[in-house]
Amino acid sequence: MTKVAIVCELVAKPGRKPELLDALDRIARVCDDEPGTEAYVVMDSATDDDAVVLFELFTDEAAYQEHRAHPVHEEVVSGLDDLLGDGSRLSQLRPVSHKLIDHDRGT
Repeated sequence: MTKVAIVCELVAKPGRKPELLDALDRIARVCDDEPGTEAYVVMDSATDDDAVVLFELFTDEAAYQEHRAHPVHEEVVSGLDDLLGDGSRLSQLRPVSHKLIDHDRGT
């Protein structure tokens, strides 16, 4: 099984970054119900006031497609054109090695 990683470099239109972060958070809230979604991390750029980076990791291509087909994901993605400026890009990657560490797992 080949894992799928997605890295999205998103540039919000001026003044629209809070809305973009809210939209991405809507997707984050449904990821707990997706067993094939291993990671969904939204990161605020420390160097660009309008930029956000999204990292996603899926167990395989089928899990990625299931995530994309979720109604919340489809709704959010359909509204991104209103929020995104120039310079956004998505890269689909094949992880070579990785380790996810859950320091909050408790005992």
